[in-house]
Order: sequence, then structure tokens, then C-alpha cells
Amino acid sequence: MPCRRALSKTKKAHIDAEFQEEWVTIAANRYTEEQQSGKKKLKGVRAICKEVEKECYEKTGTSIKLPKSTVSDRASGKPSIRDFNAEKRWLQADEEEEVIDFAINAALRGFQLNH
Repeated sequence: MPCRRALSKTKKAHIDAEFQEEWVTIAANRYTEEQQSGKKKLKGVRAICKEVEKECYEKTGTSIKLPKSTVSDRASGKPSIRDFNAEKRWLQADEEEEVIDFAINAALRGFQLNH
């Protein structure tokens, strides 16, 4: 059974960013649907962001602030900076986890990684 350890600040920030990105995507999809609906009076980005922020709080109990410009950019097809930077990685996420697990296991056994 693997031992349980506290998350680092970087990992916590990564989890928070993924959570935020998920809700930005939801808002961008709603905004796109609204623009394509053909209604006479369309909701703007601000109104949709407020609705999604409220929905997020009701569902998860976490209050977030969605940037209107980011939601608008996603709706227009611009990739997130996380997606853009992910294309430039040397290792995929699963490969990174494998390397990290190996390093931790080696350290727990007393092997030095400088040989």
C-alpha cells in the first residue's frame, strides 16, 4: 500500500488551475451555444460567467472568479496557455509520474540518484 503524503504547493496550484480551467471551458461552451442559438436578446460573456460562477459554488461549494477575456478567448477557439505549453513538454504526464515514483522509491530504499 503506498504511503500517503501531503501535496506540495505546486501540486495544489496545479489542481486548482485544472479546476478553474474546467469551469472556464463550461462557460465558453455556454457562451458559444448562446451565440449560436439565434435568440433576439443574447446573454453576454459577463452574464454567462456570473451564472457559471454561481453554479460552481452551488455544486462544489468553491467560489471562483472567471475572467471574461479568457472565456471569450476560449469561445473563439484560442487554446489555453496550459494546452499550448503542454505541446512543448519533453515527457508526457504519465511518464513524468513514472519518473517521480521511481525517484521516490529509490530514495526510500536509500539509493542515491547521483550515480
